[in-house]
Amino acid sequence: MLVTRPPGGDYTNDINLARSAAIDAFAINFGGWNVNFTEQEGYLKDFYTTAERLQYKVFISIDCTSVTDSNMVVRLANQYANSSAQFKINDKLLLSTFQTNPPAWNWQTDVLDKINSPVFFIPGTLSDDASQVFSQTPGDGFFPWIHPTKTAQQEADTDSSYAVQRDAKGKIWMAAIAP
Repeated sequence: MLVTRPPGGDYTNDINLARSAAIDAFAINFGGWNVNFTEQEGYLKDFYTTAERLQYKVFISIDCTSVTDSNMVVRLANQYANSSAQFKINDKLLLSTFQTNPPAWNWQTDVLDKINSPVFFIPGTLSDDASQVFSQTPGDGFFPWIHPTKTAQQEADTDSSYAVQRDAKGKIWMAAIAP
């Protein structure tokens, strides 16, 4: 979650550290607890500007625990859709989410249909029930955040079930990493 910005709003060090760890792109979580959205939009602009300069890729992950305005999501996606830093899959801008429950809006009609560019949508989930998750729509795939109390074996089992469903449904599964 972007809660503070580095001096001068320059994310060069963050991007270089990620590059050195062979990380291809950043998911920028937009939202969070007690967030000032105006301030966070400034951070987002700085991150995209730095990524453009360094020829690095980023994409927005909407934190649905706090973002309650679907128009904000559409506006942000449209604002950065043509940025050289915008991560794309098959020439579609990548948009993901973090959510504990689905938001009050309809992703297809209230957001995806209103974005001015094709979207590769990967909603987030906290569920380890891959068959249930992959039967949901819309989505070109899913972005699971597995609960930190799981054992390594439980995580491996969940990963295996996601891989099976990914292959069966012809969708992708984006694995999350966090420091």
